[in-house]
Amino acid sequence: MEFLPSLATLLAFTAAGLLLALTPGPDMTLSISRALGQGRRPALFVVLGTSLGVVCHTLLVAFGISALITASPTAFFILKTGGAAYLLWL
Repeated sequence: MEFLPSLATLLAFTAAGLLLALTPGPDMTLSISRALGQGRRPALFVVLGTSLGVVCHTLLVAFGISALITASPTAFFILKTGGAAYLLWL
């Protein structure tokens, strides 16, 4: 078993990652549409909100929330129910 993948695999992964990074997603589309429709300030709030969401998700993953959810069906149920309640509240 090798520690690093082959050069061909690394190049394919790098190309795919670059393509995904350059492709505008829903957050970019929302930011541009908000900037064109309402101006710079609302667009900056959209960028701030989407960035905050990415940071929160990254922190949860970094601290092992995904491993906890995988290991404990009860924890997953609590998180799922809390998320549904939050969406209903919104």
